[in-house]
Amino acid sequence: MMPRLFLSLLFLCSTTIIATKDDIQRVFKGVLIADQRSGLILLTRDLDGDGNANGEDETITFFNDSSITNVFTLHATRDNYVFAGDGTTDTVYRLKDTDDDGIADDIKVWFSEADNYNNYTLPTPNSVYYKYNDYNDDNGALYILNAGTGDRPGDYIYRTVDLNGDGDANDEGEATKWMDIQTILQDLMPEGAAASSAFELVFLGDTAFISDSNGGKPLILAARDSNKNGVIESNEAYVLIDENNPFNVQLFWALTGNEKNNELYVAGGFGNLIITRLLLNAIEADEARNMNNDRMKIDSIDQIQSVWESSLAPTGTFGNNFAIAVANEAGLFVTSNGSEKENNIFRMIDLDGDGKFYSEGETIIWKSGAPILQRPRNVEPYYKYVPVTTSGGSITKLTTSFVTAVLLCFFILEMK
Repeated sequence: MMPRLFLSLLFLCSTTIIATKDDIQRVFKGVLIADQRSGLILLTRDLDGDGNANGEDETITFFNDSSITNVFTLHATRDNYVFAGDGTTDTVYRLKDTDDDGIADDIKVWFSEADNYNNYTLPTPNSVYYKYNDYNDDNGALYILNAGTGDRPGDYIYRTVDLNGDGDANDEGEATKWMDIQTILQDLMPEGAAASSAFELVFLGDTAFISDSNGGKPLILAARDSNKNGVIESNEAYVLIDENNPFNVQLFWALTGNEKNNELYVAGGFGNLIITRLLLNAIEADEARNMNNDRMKIDSIDQIQSVWESSLAPTGTFGNNFAIAVANEAGLFVTSNGSEKENNIFRMIDLDGDGKFYSEGETIIWKSGAPILQRPRNVEPYYKYVPVTTSGGSITKLTTSFVTAVLLCFFILEMK
């Protein structure tokens, strides 16, 4: 009786380890390209495994609308949405491919100058970034960086959310001015030195990083809402690095982040574009809440690494640069535009594991030239996030369940 009882209870214990857990798997689907002249958003894929997307059927049109001809920016989210900012319609669109054919079929106006409740201007939606777990809201918010123009001045970052579930952020209370970049720069810099022309926005944790050409004197601005009042104040922002930095880091427009490694990539330099990795000092979450006590910063040459230069590209293939993007699985992607032969997307792969892309074979033309590419402005890795059912829960849950079950077994045996 006792052995049979013990085996039965042991089986009962073991079954508590086998549980069903819904998880999310990230699948790399290719690279999205926003072409500023044609207005097309392209999905480029390496289907034949040769490292580029120049083969037949490797480029498809993800989104095309004849009224949208000036796409500045792209951002893909883990909810399988792609947000695109257009300077012709002064609108940020929300796009989704619902049937996995590589073409967006769920298209919504997320936020527009014409329709938003507060009449916020949006002449130049230069950058968009979706931040999850934002102000303790798991649903997150889309941050929109707008660069002002002469007739519609004001460089702002808008925080936008869909409160009523209608698929946009145009309604009352759904958009706020999170940061007035020009005003912040005026407070931080010497009189007359601030001339904001904000270009790119990324987040590492709760800290926002903004590239700003600032009247030809480029810098990277950092900001964190430490008092959680929904607005960035002057004491919550600082210049992370500027053109006069002691490490000779070249800056201008392009900026991207890799939150996994707590690092930024910046690009700058005329004649020879230099891309630099900035490894930021990590700070504990409780320290990060007070911007005045501790900030992400760059204070050592050990945090600086030049990773690529445009002189490594084949002669005559690299022109001007607007954007860079990191895809951990696939490498670093860089836009180039100019002459017909200079309208390319470059892919860099670290073949020798040195963290850089200077070695032979590490620079690839991912997507080349006209007529498809006319002025590539932005590039974005594109993933599909799909639910995956796996056996077993998290290790913590398994351990807790197992220990509980074993203790229960011994308790029952002891009672017998």
